[in-house]
Amino acid sequence: MGSVRQKGMSKTKTVTLPYDKSAQFTIKKASNRDDVERSNLFSKMRMIQNLGTPDGLITERDIPNGELQLATIMMCLVGWNLEDDKGRVFEINEENVLELLTAAERRQLYSEILDFNPIWKGEDEGKDDSEEN
Repeated sequence: MGSVRQKGMSKTKTVTLPYDKSAQFTIKKASNRDDVERSNLFSKMRMIQNLGTPDGLITERDIPNGELQLATIMMCLVGWNLEDDKGRVFEINEENVLELLTAAERRQLYSEILDFNPIWKGEDEGKDDSEEN
């Protein structure tokens, strides 16, 4: 008997940030595709000859932290209840994330996403009892 799997199933979790208790954000576990896409953000690197040792190379990477945060949020933010004064929920897109969230909210949301996706923090993935389907 083989290992039974389903496509398209993603664990989600709704979080509330300490800055506005009425605002709710639904985040998802990153897919394999998300992981590859995020890993590609780290692909810009250069090898530099270490002058102290002729055979030694130094690897340098330039990763703009703000771009990494925004890309990660856009990969994993699947819902929110942020609405305009007429009760219409704003579309989730980069522009609205940058316009509607404060810097502190953006950083906290990024932190929540990393906590929900421990592989991106260099930790083993484990089952989180707070996960929802």
